Amino acid sequence: MKKITKLLLPSLLLIGCQQEQAQTLYEYNDVAITSINREPAHTITLPAGNYQQSLNGTWKFNWAADPDKAPKNFFTVDYNANNWDDITVPMPWQVYGYQNNKNWDKPLYVNTGYPFTYNENFEVQVNPNEDNTYNNNMRNPVGSYRRTFTVPAEWEGRDVFVRFNGAGHGYYVWVNGEYLGYAEDSYLPSEFKLKNVKYGAENVIAVQVYRFTSQVAHL
Repeated sequence: MKKITKLLLPSLLLIGCQQEQAQTLYEYNDVAITSINREPAHTITLPAGNYQQSLNGTWKFNWAADPDKAPKNFFTVDYNANNWDDITVPMPWQVYGYQNNKNWDKPLYVNTGYPFTYNENFEVQVNPNEDNTYNNNMRNPVGSYRRTFTVPAEWEGRDVFVRFNGAGHGYYVWVNGEYLGYAEDSYLPSEFKLKNVKYGAENVIAVQVYRFTSQVAHL
């Protein structure tokens, strides 16, 4: 049995593990999909010794008002994100943006109804209501995150997983340009096994988070 290591990512602002498949970037609006390539849920287990590291800290961040405006191919290794904002993780981008005078969507609380629309298939924001907070001017905000990390050389030979202790509502994950998977279910923990991690060298992790998903409408 292989030994494991884990990279810990407590939060970015997510029923069983499905078969491995490529992403379409429309999974967030498909009520039949709640995860792709995610490890089966389990009680938290952390390896003994120095075989874990936190990915908390400063990430590069891009905010888009809707999925059509989100950056493409930002997960590739050589993508230049130097002109992106810096953001502190863990922290919801709405709170960080409010505190730092960013023109992003703001923290929002509603106790009746939804601040977005959905159709009979639970697809969100297909026909936005102009009276809602989220409308044609801001259909479904998307946050794109990037940062680098180094895996110690002594970890070689061990399986390495990235763990999200809480991120919402739906998000995609890539490492070194390779797609790892997708997860939703609000703020439940999720883990993905790294496929092409470089030991003793720099790696790039990229995450794209969607403000609303079909599961939010379905609940």
